[in-house]
Amino acid sequence: MENHQEVTEDPAKGNHADADPAPIHRRFGALWTNTDFLKFWAGETVSLFGAQVSILGLPLAAILVLHAGPEQVGVLRALQLLPYLFLALLFGILADRRGRRPLMIIANGARAVLIGLVPILAAVHQLRISLLYVIALFVGAGAVLYDVCWQSYVPAIISDRQQMLEANSKLGTSSSAADVTGPGLTGALVQALTAPYALAANAVTYGLSVISLLTIRTRETVLNVPSEQRNLFQSAREGLSWVFGNRYLRALALLGGSYNFFFTFIETDFLVYATRSLSMRPSAIGLVLSIGGIGGLIGAMLGSILSNRFGVGVVYSAGVLVGFAAPILIPLASGPRLAVLATLSCSFFLTGIGIGSANVIVLSLRQSITPPQLMGRMNATMRMLVYGLAAPGSITGGLLADSLGLRAALWVAGICSILAVAPLFRSGIPRLKVLPGPAMV
Repeated sequence: MENHQEVTEDPAKGNHADADPAPIHRRFGALWTNTDFLKFWAGETVSLFGAQVSILGLPLAAILVLHAGPEQVGVLRALQLLPYLFLALLFGILADRRGRRPLMIIANGARAVLIGLVPILAAVHQLRISLLYVIALFVGAGAVLYDVCWQSYVPAIISDRQQMLEANSKLGTSSSAADVTGPGLTGALVQALTAPYALAANAVTYGLSVISLLTIRTRETVLNVPSEQRNLFQSAREGLSWVFGNRYLRALALLGGSYNFFFTFIETDFLVYATRSLSMRPSAIGLVLSIGGIGGLIGAMLGSILSNRFGVGVVYSAGVLVGFAAPILIPLASGPRLAVLATLSCSFFLTGIGIGSANVIVLSLRQSITPPQLMGRMNATMRMLVYGLAAPGSITGGLLADSLGLRAALWVAGICSILAVAPLFRSGIPRLKVLPGPAMV
């Protein structure tokens, strides 16, 4: 989140009651007066809801229509995440040298077309697992470009650093709200239309996101890159050095990468385990994931509020501990169908509330300590590390499920996830009370 830009508000005016034309904004947040942020938030919210259809719809299309096994589902998920490992840094350099909004428009436009191909291929009876692999790979590339850019773009459309917690809380709330309703809606759509045709909804939402981006009027300031800094290798090295040289960013990268490794491991095995071992219908799977989304929504909504009261370090640490430990409940689920459903729902709910609250702080901390000229490369490096580790997690989950069995693989993931919180205690983050200011380069 980077560039300097024009702003339409004077934050100092909020200190005078007679200068504030809308008291409700003081209560619910200053960003309610920022129309460009509201446009971005609306478009992002719509696309997040649509993306939920792909998250569940693509693997269910492979499982239910193409009869894919755990290993194939793992490969499918890994291909969506693989571009984070190989393209994130390149896209981060691009984001630091070009306007982010045009790149975001290209990314979501491409994703709309690619996801739209799935129902078309199904309609003409040409859908194959190999084609799903290709689509997943290029959709993943679009996701990398968009993610690197939007996290760098948000600071360009808000007034000051102190509003970043509010901005990320609002965006996190939208993400969690999509997590709440998206899986349930997707499960119902898959049952009614089959998985390939349900994906058309996601293509439409990406198109709506493009329209919202086109209406934003705030101008970004694209920083000039000195000729001696235009070497791609040198630029990438600066981004890596910044992340690994800062103890907060280094810890966030290690914890984020570990979480996503085990989350995709568990997600890959859970969908097959729930479908085949537990004989759960798509609507029941969607319900469990939606309850997890409710936890994420609560966590995102409370993240900034609790941070202001207890300190950002305490809230982040509590969120990480809860979010990393909760998956152990998945292989513990047994007994009557209702008990299994309740245990699985509890696992995803606790994971959601923990990670939802922590993520608000993660984004705000990253944005607050990184200078504008490194913002794109910082975000790209973090995305590469955090999501790049998710790809081998998906493949590992599929391979272990094939060799040990689904439930045994879920036990391995749950135990290792708990052990992965170790970097938290040496990071210094638990002692933070407020967001630190921008660090000097």
